[in-house]
Amino acid sequence: MKLQLVLPQEENYQPLNEGWWLPLGLTSIGTSVKASHPDVEVEILDGRHVPNDEISNRLDGDIVGFGPSVTSYVPALRMAKELKEKSPSSLVVFGGPYVTPMSGTILMRRSFIDGIVAMDGEESLEKIVAGGLSGEVPNLTFGGELISEDLQAHARERGLDIVRGPVRKTPRRMIRVKDAPFPDISLLPDLEKYWQDFWRTYPQHDGKGIIATAAQRGCTYRARKGGGCFFCSRVDNKYRVTDPKEYAEYVKLLEGKFGANIIEESSDDLVANKNWLRRFADAYEELGLTVEYRLFGRADKIDEETISLLKRIRAQSVFVGYESGDEDMLKVCNKSLSLDRARHSTKLLVNAGIEVVGAFILGFPGESERSVDNTVGFAQEMYEMGVGTISYAILTPLPPSPAWQFMRAQPLAVLQSRLRRGVTLGTDYGNSDVLDPVELQQDFVGAFCEVEYDYLTDRLRELSEISEVDTGDFVPSAN
Repeated sequence: MKLQLVLPQEENYQPLNEGWWLPLGLTSIGTSVKASHPDVEVEILDGRHVPNDEISNRLDGDIVGFGPSVTSYVPALRMAKELKEKSPSSLVVFGGPYVTPMSGTILMRRSFIDGIVAMDGEESLEKIVAGGLSGEVPNLTFGGELISEDLQAHARERGLDIVRGPVRKTPRRMIRVKDAPFPDISLLPDLEKYWQDFWRTYPQHDGKGIIATAAQRGCTYRARKGGGCFFCSRVDNKYRVTDPKEYAEYVKLLEGKFGANIIEESSDDLVANKNWLRRFADAYEELGLTVEYRLFGRADKIDEETISLLKRIRAQSVFVGYESGDEDMLKVCNKSLSLDRARHSTKLLVNAGIEVVGAFILGFPGESERSVDNTVGFAQEMYEMGVGTISYAILTPLPPSPAWQFMRAQPLAVLQSRLRRGVTLGTDYGNSDVLDPVELQQDFVGAFCEVEYDYLTDRLRELSEISEVDTGDFVPSAN
């Protein structure tokens, strides 16, 4: 049996991570399948290094799994449809954060998709490989009889574009991260392609091998009652961790066998669980690890002890989500962070010689010229304090984020006067599985901000010019 796992390249947008992040989700799924079914051939096709047309030509698996993002969903649909036309017996499965909250809508609209795995996919794909789609597979949306063309036409008259009847959803459950094998990096054909992308963006690290890992899943802030940032589109609200000693042994393997010099740790907030970080720092030193770390951390969790622990694991940089330089917008964001606390944490990091990547978002409800001025000014202040890289974006209300829910819950009268297009947000986006990030941004800003979208894009350019290195989400491609 052959299992192919596909991450298509984004179309019309630059890659969200400049191409050096490994497809950890697909690699973790492939590793789990190989562990339970050693004879299965697993092939991972990453569109950031294999052109989409070439991927389409190579698709011939018994099971083909797609893990698209919002910007690669349309090419994933195209590939899946072409595959079904040339190989009807291939089982086509979609999964990942983008499709999880819309699994029923997608399956009822797309006849060439056989099933959708919501949330964690490791156990689900193991069971699909063993016995196909069934009620025994957790996290699965499947089934639904194809309806006649007459019924499809009748549904369209009612504003519904569907090809299937009601679908089935199996119980949702998350895996125990401590029980899952760490991703087998040997499933990826050419690590150096990822490294070359990293070196192009950060030439000061030329020659260093970088490998992404996931020591934790979920967010401690999102997991607590009332927590979670306004823009956060995580599909799980639980927080799970690996065993810190076992994780350190895995990093030792990456260092010795695969040549890792830098670990890009993808956990939402590696510094929040100080007990885990302390135990990992102990294991790091016991094993004689030498890799440097790039990681994410909340500013309100960084103190003197945290800095000491970060130094012990050779932290090179910390990505800090400031989000806004305006106290009112931080409250709207539900960030649970003050500007003074952000300043204090930044000073601690900079004084310790740890690079800071500072992230800012424009476009929260009520955003005004004053609040934007405050954010740009605060970003400049952070740069002058020592922040090395500025990351920036306009708020994109992706499902199932609080921003998405807020947008769809507004009364029609609130929306109609300022919307960029002649539709209601709830009706338009609630019935569609294809979402364009820029259209989402434009509609959200038009409905809920005191400034226009073009004004925000102009001010975004100011943010991009503050630091020599900058990164931005959902940047349209030059092609």
